[in-house]
Amino acid sequence: NLPSNAAAAPAGDSRYERLSEAFFACRRQSLTLCAGLSAEDHMVQGAAFASPPKWHLAHTTWFFSTFLLAPRALSPEVPDSWHTLFNSYYNGIGTPHARAERGILSRPPLDDVITWRTQVDHQIQALLDQGACTDSELGLLELGIQHEMQHQELILTDLLYSFSRNPSHPVFDPDPVAPRPPAPPLSWHEFDGGLIEVGAPAEGFSFDNEHPRHRQFLEPFALAGRLVTNREYQAFMADGGYQDPQWWLSEAWDTLRSEDWQRPLHWQDDNHVFSLQGIQRIDGNAPVSHLSGYEADAFARWSGCRLPTEFEWEHAAQRLEVGTEPAGLSPRGSASGWFGDVWQWTQSAYAPYPGFKPDPGAVGEYNGKFMSSQWVLRGGSFCHTPGAAAHQLQEFLLPTGSVAVHRPATRQNPCPRVNKSPDNHIRPPNLVFIDTSRPAVDETREVQASLGDQRPSLSPKFFYDSRGSELFEAITELPEYYLTRAEAQIFEQQLEDIITTLGPVDVVIEPGGGSCSKVRVLLNPMQPRAFVAID
Repeated sequence: NLPSNAAAAPAGDSRYERLSEAFFACRRQSLTLCAGLSAEDHMVQGAAFASPPKWHLAHTTWFFSTFLLAPRALSPEVPDSWHTLFNSYYNGIGTPHARAERGILSRPPLDDVITWRTQVDHQIQALLDQGACTDSELGLLELGIQHEMQHQELILTDLLYSFSRNPSHPVFDPDPVAPRPPAPPLSWHEFDGGLIEVGAPAEGFSFDNEHPRHRQFLEPFALAGRLVTNREYQAFMADGGYQDPQWWLSEAWDTLRSEDWQRPLHWQDDNHVFSLQGIQRIDGNAPVSHLSGYEADAFARWSGCRLPTEFEWEHAAQRLEVGTEPAGLSPRGSASGWFGDVWQWTQSAYAPYPGFKPDPGAVGEYNGKFMSSQWVLRGGSFCHTPGAAAHQLQEFLLPTGSVAVHRPATRQNPCPRVNKSPDNHIRPPNLVFIDTSRPAVDETREVQASLGDQRPSLSPKFFYDSRGSELFEAITELPEYYLTRAEAQIFEQQLEDIITTLGPVDVVIEPGGGSCSKVRVLLNPMQPRAFVAID
């Protein structure tokens, strides 16, 4: 029986009140997630990388007991073996039990773990009642709360994997998931780049790997305005994406072949997926999830794009902020959400920021020791605890792991040139991305974003309807507007040299053709087989 109310806060100290309320809410949430599970469910471990729910409940309790209560000799007495069984990877304070063997821990019984949790909760309440916690202790309490919220996500994702291995297809959540509305047309948020600041601010909670705040230089880039949908990923599959090595990194292709990847994790076939609701028909409008980093990277290449860096993602999230929440943040289940749908892969390696220093003591093993061979993800998953996401929050995972896919990737300084260099990550010549041919977007939101930028601007396209076109043509006839006449004069005077230099021409393409008045001077003598005007 958990305390029904948070610990009484010392007079005038709002931090005690906030943390005690958050602590007990978090602890209750973990038990709520597991309330419908049987004792057998609490033991299941579908793979070495997953952990049983009982172990998650015990480990998060071990964390508070070890790092917060033990230094004050307030830890409840438990068998010494528990300090080994429920230690995850903190080698500085002992040798943890093997991760792959957490599923054999039938003892201690689940009831004993729940009793231990209750004892630790009451001890922390007593500690808060004293009102004499140091800043370091309050920091450890907040870290423990965030730590348990991460394990709440793991309880669900680990159960999803473990249940997926069961041929009876167990259902964790019987409530049906509402179908998603059609995804909006793909739009792009463009950024000038330059010298920016990234990393966690000084105020508020943050993990040690999010520090220190530092500068990064970015080239101009554009970030897609919504997540990749299942339907878009199905198009990649239908186009032979899993059979064509040109989209895959070398190690990714070797992994695909050795593990026989054919589709995303949990997809039963091309139309059905195993979920917490059991086997469901794939919703084409929902964001595609449970992709490895390698699959996300391959899809981005196939799309003529690339994965963003974590700094591009963070910069975009900061710049598009509206009020206190990032633009695009909407109720969980929106295809355009930045947070609360899927973790989003970046191409950044998980490495220390310049000047990074892990927290002192064993708790410093929390993040820093994993800065090797991992890729960074941003955002938050469908089972991420509300309120836990932040612009600078990092998740990290081996690129073979399957948790999420980021937005439809990033374009580096897009421009309407036909011959792209390899660095621009554009598909072969049969598909060329050109600014002027983008799909229609929400014009109101685009105007608001453009005018709200640090350098306000407004695209000429919003003035260039039929009447705008007529006005522009009238402007070109004015004496002051000499550009059009000067170009036409050059074509007329140098026509013979132009024709001779070009030689036979099959196709003429004119970006920004307008009324095509100037190019007519060239077309008549050149006699191409086709003329394409792009505007």
